[in-house]
Amino acid sequence: MKRIFYLLVIGMFFGAACAMVPKIPIQTNELKLLKGEWEGARNIYWGLIQTYDYTHMEIFNDTLPLRGKVRIVFLDEQIPRVYSFENGTVDANGNLIVDSGPDMKINLALYREKEKMKLYGSYFHGEKEGTLTLYKK
Repeated sequence: MKRIFYLLVIGMFFGAACAMVPKIPIQTNELKLLKGEWEGARNIYWGLIQTYDYTHMEIFNDTLPLRGKVRIVFLDEQIPRVYSFENGTVDANGNLIVDSGPDMKINLALYREKEKMKLYGSYFHGEKEGTLTLYKK
């Protein structure tokens, strides 16, 4: 019985490893992959409340520094908040880095899921940290 249990655990481990989508390190000569519109959700905790807020990001250019805007529709507000950025860059790990002051900092890795491009990573608002998931439109 123990042997079957261990085989199941090992099988689940290898199955999960094969199902993982590999990260695509962003190269400065391939910034055209980032240019355009992205949409998804920001997941962040505000005290005991966890929110999933619709998020839309647009990157205007394909050269460094990247310029664009991030629009977040907070669940409890009617008017979305828009954060412009002029300093988007790529770090040594191949991640997109955007710093728009204390209200928004993001660190996103690029993935390809089947036919879609996906940006996923950390979202910082003041001292709060959450995740941000965006798909290329």
